[in-house]
Amino acid sequence: MRTYCTITTRLLEQKCVKVADEYSGFNPLTEQERKHLPVYALAGVAMEFMGAHQEKYINGNDTEETDYWLSLGRDGLRKAQ
Repeated sequence: MRTYCTITTRLLEQKCVKVADEYSGFNPLTEQERKHLPVYALAGVAMEFMGAHQEKYINGNDTEETDYWLSLGRDGLRKAQ
């Protein structure tokens, strides 16, 4: 397995390969798309955390759903270290 990005972990890259392989059964990804997928996945995890953080601590939306997204994003970022 190739390492395309130094900021992503092997676990995240492995998950991206599984998702890309499954998706490619319907619409094959190019080498460039596969190459950059882990970076987009990491960005998605960060956006989950940042969006929920803004909702809870800036907008005052302190709900169970906001806590869920905070937890999901935080956990994803920890796993990407």
